[in-house]
Amino acid sequence: IFEKKLYEGRTVKQSFRILFKMRLINYFHRLMCALYFYPKINVHFDCDQSRIDLINRSISKKIDKIIPFFKLSYYEKIIRINSKDYSDFLKLKQKKIEKKYITLCDSPMAHDDFLLRDGPYNISEVEKYYKNLFFFLKKIEKIFNKKLIICLHPKGKYKHFKNFKLIKDNFKTVYFKTDYYITKSYLVLNVISSTMNLATILNKPVIILKSKYYGNTVKGKIENILNELDYPSINIDNFKKENIHRVLKKNNSKKIKLYKKNRLFFEKNISDIQQIINFFKKNS
Repeated sequence: IFEKKLYEGRTVKQSFRILFKMRLINYFHRLMCALYFYPKINVHFDCDQSRIDLINRSISKKIDKIIPFFKLSYYEKIIRINSKDYSDFLKLKQKKIEKKYITLCDSPMAHDDFLLRDGPYNISEVEKYYKNLFFFLKKIEKIFNKKLIICLHPKGKYKHFKNFKLIKDNFKTVYFKTDYYITKSYLVLNVISSTMNLATILNKPVIILKSKYYGNTVKGKIENILNELDYPSINIDNFKKENIHRVLKKNNSKKIKLYKKNRLFFEKNISDIQQIINFFKKNS
């Protein structure tokens, strides 16, 4: 969702890495689809109205309107549905929603996606980041007097860093239970994890974590999140205890409401799967 200005703030080397390892592969695939060597998508279901609008404004769509014979567009039809996060929300029973924990939705410093975009990570900087994160989390846990849970990314590389072991030894870390702990949370700490969407639907307080040690990909996505949602943010490299209560008061309800409407759901009380079923019933 928050992939904007992909080349901004990057070195020439990083920009070429993205161009040759990501963009050109995508362009080649789209060309093969336009030439009918690869199949196109008959129906694309999407929860994000902003992304749908972007696709509909694409050059291929504009050419299709002028010269429909060529049919250059990758998607024949685009149908909006609610997000999976909203469908998960519908399954929740209100009694299961609590304010028991502080949950960190972790975005790992070492991840293949970041390696592809930003190049090799600096081990020393990653160690400094995890050290700062450890002290920050200890302070947060003490301030709110609530158990802190760290939901790890299944594709993250953690075991190589000694300071992450410090975190693992002092906090509960889990895999594949992020949604569960978000529903049980008093506060959700996030970097760029899309699991933030469930917290947004549940109106949980969210704080975005910032650090000078993040790569350009993460920094760019954080900037886009803050611009669109205006969630409060904290720099974990320079955290002061008295800041947290002031930060928590910041909440742009208008932007959050608009985000839900444009990105997460537009029809209430219906799941994404049911919307898909309804579409095929109507168009069979």
